Amino acid sequence: MNVAPLSLAYFVHALEHRKPFAFARYGDGEFNAIFGTPGHNCDGHIYYTDMGAELAQTLTEPRPPPYVYGIGPKAARRLAGSVTRWLTTHAPRLEFATSETFVNASVAGELLPLMRTLQKKRILLVGGAHLKPVAAYLAATHITAPEKNAWLRKRALKTQIQNAAQNAQVVLFSAGMVSKILIWELAPHYPNTFLWDTGSLFDMYCGKDSRSYARRMSEAQKQALARQNFGELL
Repeated sequence: MNVAPLSLAYFVHALEHRKPFAFARYGDGEFNAIFGTPGHNCDGHIYYTDMGAELAQTLTEPRPPPYVYGIGPKAARRLAGSVTRWLTTHAPRLEFATSETFVNASVAGELLPLMRTLQKKRILLVGGAHLKPVAAYLAATHITAPEKNAWLRKRALKTQIQNAAQNAQVVLFSAGMVSKILIWELAPHYPNTFLWDTGSLFDMYCGKDSRSYARRMSEAQKQALARQNFGELL
């Protein structure tokens, strides 16, 4: 599977030059849900059958550019055969970029240019209550999503976003698998708004070590990265 590179500079440049686009990230969890795999992903989000069907629709009925589809390394590698076969059958023309631009910049301590640019925008943040420090840092309106199974509140979340998005220039989604569905549904109605799936990017800076790379770090390392990526501790 060919996966195009996507630099952090691409996101910063788009923000600075007011060229909005949507960015949705698909990992092994999303494809497991699409395939009807029983169980849940690493965050405990259940693979609901109806959610899987709607995730599939976001790929079989893709939004046109500048909508960007990102695919994670596990989906591209661990499920490569299954994903490639499914995409070949159901979404043969869909092209993917890397989904890891934000997290790679974060771990390298290179996120600050993006964060400083975001601070100049009107931000709407959709994600768990633990993200309150990031919302404060960005002076963002914070729509609180459930920490698990936000899919069950999809309609309510969508209504809240629609009520607040008219005043936002950027909407950041950190609400799990439902984020992809919300971005797909909202994108045609908000062509002048950045709709970005930031996933678990901010978790470890907000006291939630949701990813293995964060659990391998000491508190001193996390604090050092926070200063590099945000210019301060959150």
